[in-house]
Amino acid sequence: MRFSLFALLLLVSGLGQADANPLEPFFSPADYYQASLAPDGRHFAVSANVDGSANLIILNTQSRKPVAMFTTERYREIDQFAWVNSERVVFSQSISRGWLDYPLYTGELFALNIDNSRKFPVAGWAAGDSSGAFSVLHTMPKEQKKIRVVRRPIKNESIYEARPSAYTLDVYKRPRRQTGTNLNRSPLRDRIISPYPWGSFITDNNGEIRIAWHIDREGLLKISLLDQENEWQPLDEFTPDPKKLLRGLGSPIIGFDPDNTGIYYLAEGRHRTAALIHYNLNSGKRQVLFEHGKFDISRQDAIRASDGEIVGVNLLGTFPEAVFFSDHPEVEALKRVYASFPYQRVRVTNYSENAELALIDVRSDRNPGALYLLNRAKSTITPLLARRSKVDPEQMRTRDPFVIKNELGMSLYGFMTLPEKSSQKPPLLVIPHGGPHGTADTFLFDSEAQFFAQQGYAVLQINFRGSGGYGAELLEAGARQWATGMIDDIEIATRWALQQEFADPRRVCVYGGSYGAFAALSSVIKTPELYQCAAGYAGVYDLTMMYDSDIPFVPAGMAYLKQVLGTDEASLKAQSPAYNADKIQVPIFIAHGGQDERAPISHAESLRDAMDQHGVSYEWMIEPDEGHGFYDTDHRLAYYQRLLNFLNKHTAIESASR
Repeated sequence: MRFSLFALLLLVSGLGQADANPLEPFFSPADYYQASLAPDGRHFAVSANVDGSANLIILNTQSRKPVAMFTTERYREIDQFAWVNSERVVFSQSISRGWLDYPLYTGELFALNIDNSRKFPVAGWAAGDSSGAFSVLHTMPKEQKKIRVVRRPIKNESIYEARPSAYTLDVYKRPRRQTGTNLNRSPLRDRIISPYPWGSFITDNNGEIRIAWHIDREGLLKISLLDQENEWQPLDEFTPDPKKLLRGLGSPIIGFDPDNTGIYYLAEGRHRTAALIHYNLNSGKRQVLFEHGKFDISRQDAIRASDGEIVGVNLLGTFPEAVFFSDHPEVEALKRVYASFPYQRVRVTNYSENAELALIDVRSDRNPGALYLLNRAKSTITPLLARRSKVDPEQMRTRDPFVIKNELGMSLYGFMTLPEKSSQKPPLLVIPHGGPHGTADTFLFDSEAQFFAQQGYAVLQINFRGSGGYGAELLEAGARQWATGMIDDIEIATRWALQQEFADPRRVCVYGGSYGAFAALSSVIKTPELYQCAAGYAGVYDLTMMYDSDIPFVPAGMAYLKQVLGTDEASLKAQSPAYNADKIQVPIFIAHGGQDERAPISHAESLRDAMDQHGVSYEWMIEPDEGHGFYDTDHRLAYYQRLLNFLNKHTAIESASR
């Protein structure tokens, strides 16, 4: 049985539901995004988009009926949220102007009770502190009213130029108006200052500050440990390779072990994949807990017991697979839970305080996500909510993993999503992922792949060189290969799919968003005979403009661009679609947001001007108020309808035969 959060809210509000657009199940906001169980297990909280607004909603666990709700302003999302105790939730917000954007957090913290009372801001601009940005570090289980937060001073309109501080914050006190230099009258106490500019802190399981970390503008990661005298001591021997920017710009530390004497972290192992390691802070001893020979481990892959011990990992290189390596007494019960959902990714969201209850999130290639309540005492699993209740998993298509080799002998992993069989071979739609470095397509539900498969397309997705999840060799091989090696890998995968007779070679198009748009245009420039059309969404088309995007404004952003792109202008132009429009021989569809900061509208305009100059046939869709991808649901649905019409036009039998 699938439960819709929207339907439950309709019961409460008395609203009616209009007939759904067939695009809506795939491209409307999900019913919920994040979920967390209250310490006593009687309620759970979810972030959700209802009627165009983002909300934090608290529901009764037994009835699944909403009991409290906080609604954000337009373009705001619920970012972090956590239970302070069984009656109060604290949360932050972020701003998202684009569907493909990374949300920009506002630095404000809010709180509300399960009876919808005491709903007010507790930190940040909305609480009267206009010179600091806050986020939650830990909920401090030994405290009932306080949490641990980090405050980042805002200097020169940036949070990257001053040292952050950690505080305890009483979330029951409504702050009085204050300035950033007069915090003594606020609910903030117990200040600890980071030894580094920017960065953040890591707490132990009690919410005590133990570690500070920072990444400088050259990409050097620095980590320090707070000793018993409250002095910061550098952990130089722990710091990973400072130039591994492609691994990401965050801390590799996952968290503390149950007794707070050691930490779990990720580092490159002997197979050059990301391994899970335990480090004892007292003895300095390291123990590799798990390393796969082909697939990386990420922090989201960790499987924890109720006491916080990491007892296994979820692998997603091909099919979902759970691997357990601990003799913890809860492992056998966890194995039974995972066995209840074969070929699906199971993740325990969190446990109740007495560890009898847990929320679990279950997803697969056909299941976009479902939330369940695990009762460990009764050995029952009860469905709570469906992430996309309008999607019927039984009607979705399977995603079939495959692996091929490129010309360098590297293994490339990908996925084919095939439509229902018909009397003729389907058209092929190649969808390169965005990023491109460190991101990847996985086995899990993909709205675009499922939608286009439902429309009769065979969908090909390939993790080309530079993709994440498959080891350092493949990841590093993508540096400065945006229009060369990466595009070669996409071509190899496309030709392989056609050789396997998955699709009609006369009806092939390539489409992507962000870097995927760059790859789509670059593909038809390199091999125009292979494709009948290409489409780009929020695309990068001129690499010389990348240094004018928002990336250089984050720490190590400039160093990252230099590593993955280089600085030679001639080389950047040679790889850019905007400087190679004379080679485009197929119809193009370009969609872009006028407020895009990651790939500014000048990218699309530069490409458009070049296509006009060389007589390229193209369609054009601009939404002036949108960012990196279309945030507004109506705009997004209109875009996908335009995209489908464009693809159908140029993959029709009569079109392909011309």
